[in-house]
Amino acid sequence: MKREASIGTTWTLRIKDDWTPTPKNINALPEPLRAYIHDLKTVCDPAGDVTELFRLQTENRMLRWECERLAKKAGEWPITEKSA
Repeated sequence: MKREASIGTTWTLRIKDDWTPTPKNINALPEPLRAYIHDLKTVCDPAGDVTELFRLQTENRMLRWECERLAKKAGEWPITEKSA
């Protein structure tokens, strides 16, 4: 099933329900939409702070998972406040 959305009088978009905002999909959009998405990113996060915080959150989650995995392997699981 495809959704249709009219943008002004120039563009009619047919977007699949399973569409995801990957770089490939965004680059396939018409130029006005690509520019709008780029401008949103520039206006909403000009210094890249939100992007960096998301990256750090993901990295932190992966590091905690790895620490827990290694602690289990070493037989030190569960980690308590006394041993931390």
